[in-house]
Amino acid sequence: MRQFLQSFPSTELAQGLKRSYPLHTKRWHFGTANVDEMTREALDWYEGRESWLASQISEMADAVQSIPESSRQGTIRKVIRDGHLYIIKDGKTYSVEGLFIPQE
Repeated sequence: MRQFLQSFPSTELAQGLKRSYPLHTKRWHFGTANVDEMTREALDWYEGRESWLASQISEMADAVQSIPESSRQGTIRKVIRDGHLYIIKDGKTYSVEGLFIPQE
């Protein structure tokens, strides 16, 4: 997504939008739209969201680790791999959605 947004302003589609926006804004009485600014805003939003999601996943993983051992059934530990949270319980790996992930 980051790569797409960074390269978007130089694409043929963006060039077409840049040419069409003056007519669009005239027709609908909007302020002038700027493809470069909109692309930057989208990239800023995406990067902020990506950072927020990473912090939420980390907090969730920390919460799983903080479950008292006495309330657990079996051994549970968290693993973050490729930006995804997995729970390993009794040697079996589960995604955060609870799906069993067979070991290769």
